[in-house]
Amino acid sequence: MLPGGHTARILIAACLGCAAMRAQVAIAGRVVDENGAAVSGAIVELRAAAGVFFATVSSDPAGNFRTNLPAPGEYTIRAERVGFFLYAGRGQQFDAGGQQLTIRLNHLQEFADRIDVTYSAPAIDPQQTSERKELTNTEIQGVAYPAPQDYRNALPLLNGVVQDHAGRIHFNGGDTNQANYTLDGFNISDPVTGRLEARLNIETIQSMDLENSRFAADNGRGSAGVLDLKTKMGDDRFRFGGTNFIPGATSDGGFYINKWTPRLEFSGPIAKGRAWFHNGFDAFYSKDSVHGLPRGANRTSGLATSNLTRFHVNLTPANILTASFLYNLADTNRYGLSILNPVETTTNMRQATYMSTVRDQHYFGGALLDVGFADTRGLLNNPPRGTVVYEITPSGNRGNYFSGVNRHWYSSRRRPTSSCRRRISMASIT
Repeated sequence: MLPGGHTARILIAACLGCAAMRAQVAIAGRVVDENGAAVSGAIVELRAAAGVFFATVSSDPAGNFRTNLPAPGEYTIRAERVGFFLYAGRGQQFDAGGQQLTIRLNHLQEFADRIDVTYSAPAIDPQQTSERKELTNTEIQGVAYPAPQDYRNALPLLNGVVQDHAGRIHFNGGDTNQANYTLDGFNISDPVTGRLEARLNIETIQSMDLENSRFAADNGRGSAGVLDLKTKMGDDRFRFGGTNFIPGATSDGGFYINKWTPRLEFSGPIAKGRAWFHNGFDAFYSKDSVHGLPRGANRTSGLATSNLTRFHVNLTPANILTASFLYNLADTNRYGLSILNPVETTTNMRQATYMSTVRDQHYFGGALLDVGFADTRGLLNNPPRGTVVYEITPSGNRGNYFSGVNRHWYSSRRRPTSSCRRRISMASIT
C-alpha cells in the first residue's frame, strides 16, 4: 500500500499525462502538384508561431506524410522540392486530435522576377535511399552548352556523365547501353542497341533524374545508372510557345537553308480542374556541303522530328489516369558522304519510332497502386544504292556500300522482339 500523498501525486501525474496526450495534434498530410498528382521527396516544415518548436518530415512516393505537434495552436507551413516553386504559407490553426493537411506545389514553368537567396541546412532523408541527381527545366534551358536543341547534350552538366565524339552518353564509366532509360517511368531504350535514341522537344522536359546507385529493383538492368525523363503536363491555363522559327541560311556554293530547328509547345485544360493535355513538337533540318566533291554531288541533308502528346485525367481525387504518344522520325539523305566516300558509296537512312503509354495511379489511404502499359514499335531502313562491288582504295572508296539494314521491331512491357536482315556483297581491297 502506498501512502495517501504518494497515491494522489501518481493519480495527478497520470491525469496530466492523459491530458497532454489528448492535447497533441496528429497531422496526416499529402503533397500534390497542380494536377493533383503525388509529389515524393518534398520536405515539409511546420514551425510554431513563437518559433520555438518545429517538425520536419518528407513525403513518401504516394505524397503522404505524418507528424505530431506537441500542442494545438498556430503553425507556419513551409514545403520545398527541387523543380517546384517554394511553398511558404501563412499561419494555420491546428486543433487537438487528428488533422488533415494538403499542400499543393506548382512546377517551375516560368522564370520569376524576384529571387530570394537563403541558406537551407542540408537534411538527410531516410526515405531517399538511392544516390540521385536532377536537372530541372530551368537549368536545361538556362545553362549554356553546345547544340542546345538536343536534351542529351545537357546531360554532361551532371557529375559522372561523359559524352563521346559520336554524341553518345556514358554514365559512371559504363557503356551507353549499360544504363536504363525511361520516359515518365516507361522504358525508352532502343531494344536492339540499348542506347538512348529517342528525341524530344527540350522545352517539354520537366526534369532529368539520374540515379547512380542503390536504385530500385525494377531498374536493375541499368548497371551504370538509371535516367528518367519527366515531361510537362498542362494546367488550367492555356500556354503556347514557339522557338527558332527563323531558319539559318548560307551562301557556300549557292544560297540555301542549311539549319532550321523550330520548336512548338502547346498545353492547357480539357476540363478545368480535372483533365489537361500537353503537346510538344520539334524538328531539326540540316544541309551540309562537302568540299572536294563535284557540284551537285557534294551535299547531304537530314531531317529529324519528334512529337509528344500527353493527357492527364483525374477520374477521382484518388484515381489519376495518364496517357501519351511519342513519334520520332529521322530521314538522312546520302548518309556517310565525305571526301573519301562519294555519293555512290552512301546510303539513305530512314528511322521511325512510335511509343504509346497508359498509366493508372490509385491511392488507397497511405498506399499507392501504380499500373501501366507501353507499346513501342519502330523501323530502320538503311539500304545501299546498288549492287556494285564496294572497293576500298588509297584515293577513296568506290562502288556501293556492302551492307544494308532493314529492321522492324516491336516491344511491349514483357515481349520485346526484333529482326534484322543484312546483305553482304563481295568487297575488294586494292
